Amino acid sequence: LAAGKIGAVGIDVHESEPCTDSPLREFDNAILTPHIAASTQEAQLRAGVQTAEYVAAGLEGSIVPTALNMAPEVMDAVGPYVPACQMMGSMLAQIDGEIPQFLKLTTAGALAHADASILVAGTLKGILSYQSTATVTPVNADAVAKRHGIKVETLSSPDAGGYASTVSVVADGTEVACTLAGEAQAARLVSLFGYQLDIAPAGQSLVFEYVDAPGRVGTIGTILGEAGINI
Repeated sequence: LAAGKIGAVGIDVHESEPCTDSPLREFDNAILTPHIAASTQEAQLRAGVQTAEYVAAGLEGSIVPTALNMAPEVMDAVGPYVPACQMMGSMLAQIDGEIPQFLKLTTAGALAHADASILVAGTLKGILSYQSTATVTPVNADAVAKRHGIKVETLSSPDAGGYASTVSVVADGTEVACTLAGEAQAARLVSLFGYQLDIAPAGQSLVFEYVDAPGRVGTIGTILGEAGINI
């Protein structure tokens, strides 16, 4: 290289990585990279942060994208819906107050042909979060459901009701459905108890079902106000 017999050199395997003591480092026309990309300082930092994020997700019972038993195409298609399914499962558990005996999950639109096992696992995690400390994954979801006496059924439909895709969950007749919206893929409830709506769920929500008549909302507001609850 110094004699000009070759125009440039690129090497990506070194006895010690990252390579810091090679005389080739003096040349502008030499590129020296680690054989393992994660050996760079930037990649090491990002790998550490990502590992911590994935461990935290696993401990919370959420989905770990790099799990060996989870195909990348499955994560790309349905992964963003997992937190939404956990949220819907949690809602159903709080509304009904007990573990359901029958659970039906329907994927629609772009999700119609996706593997729903990861969504079932997320929904069960949400349902059981108030009743059990069971860890639910796509691998053990069936066993967890059977252990708690939950019969699970999955369906699919090409029609998502005007949305690109939706996931609907029915637990012992109580129904809730959601879609994802925007660049942040934020969950939006599009159906509850069979009522069509479009709501971004908050951390704390109150759900009422009542006869539509004048003064009902005012009465609810008054009761909550007297209890010091700000809505």
